[in-house]
Amino acid sequence: MELKSKKTYKPQIYRIILNIIYSILGTILLFYILTYFIDNIYIISLISFLFLVFYFKLVIYNNFITIYIDDNMFKYKKGNKIKCYDINKCQFGARIVNSTGDSECELNIVDEDNKTDYIDCELIGYRQFNNLLNDLKVIGKESKPIKIKTIEKGDGN
Repeated sequence: MELKSKKTYKPQIYRIILNIIYSILGTILLFYILTYFIDNIYIISLISFLFLVFYFKLVIYNNFITIYIDDNMFKYKKGNKIKCYDINKCQFGARIVNSTGDSECELNIVDEDNKTDYIDCELIGYRQFNNLLNDLKVIGKESKPIKIKTIEKGDGN
């Protein structure tokens, strides 16, 4: 399948570098803590190395995605897998958590079969994530109004 689109969202280099720095700092901290409990430097080095590999796989490799948007199609590529959604037949939601200057961004897609897909968009960065939400009309001037159902409860009289 050829992936051409009007808009493309890719992981940002600074987000990848930031996660590499976090992984190295976490590995150094783990190494230091393990020296209090384990005397064998080889075991400490092995555990620290395994932590580093696990972090890279879980946080960087597994979240390395590219998102493509056309007029009515949303496509995202993760590894060798490509998923496509008709924007008009899906509902989109987002969760953004800002803490200590870092952002955690997640896109929720509910397709026409009522199946939910969660996409971790942390590596594309906060600014691109907001642009993506704007293109999907989740936020911005073209966003659809949210309908809220309310139930009135009496005071029991």
